[in-house]
Amino acid sequence: MKDKKEFGQRLKDCRKNVNLTQKELAATIGVSAQVISNWERGYTTGVDTDVLFSLSETLNCSVDYLLGKNQISNALNSPKQTIAIPILGVIKAGEPIIAIENVEGYEYVDANETKGGEFFYLRVNGDSMINARIFDGDLVYVRKQSDVDSGDVAVVLVNGYEATLKRVLKTDDSIILQPENPKYKPMVFGRKEIESGYIEIVGKVIHVKFKI
Repeated sequence: MKDKKEFGQRLKDCRKNVNLTQKELAATIGVSAQVISNWERGYTTGVDTDVLFSLSETLNCSVDYLLGKNQISNALNSPKQTIAIPILGVIKAGEPIIAIENVEGYEYVDANETKGGEFFYLRVNGDSMINARIFDGDLVYVRKQSDVDSGDVAVVLVNGYEATLKRVLKTDDSIILQPENPKYKPMVFGRKEIESGYIEIVGKVIHVKFKI
């Protein structure tokens, strides 16, 4: 490493370019926020080859740039800007749908895919949507919105507690959460449950990242 302080500054520049805090970057690569802070101040203890590759992938910049071997960073000079989107795990009772306690990491999307709303990834748990090609462990990209069209696949909060992924079907006086697996039955909610907030649409699924 040519210059440890230069490494720290380049690390900081790349982190800010993808809109990550030190805490968010730390969670993504599996270290503490204090370690990230130390690296950015020029203390490079623990920066081995695996860490460099993790930083490069997460921050969308080359290892050579971080090491001071290249004056051009892929991230800082790329015409395609990427944005870090939080990946949510299990949603707990009483917590907002996007809370730091729920974030298990980040995925990156083209900045154009983040226009016009607030977005998050949700890791799928279960097999109720397999006929829609959404499998256990996949990531669904969700735009936060309080309503969807009939037929859309959406994240829905039931009883303020359980976040579920289903196809939303609407009638004049009910909402049906339709699974895409015949071994599960649809959930039907009437007008009273809809108006009371017992069922709440959180967001619409935009795309799916498959687990390989």
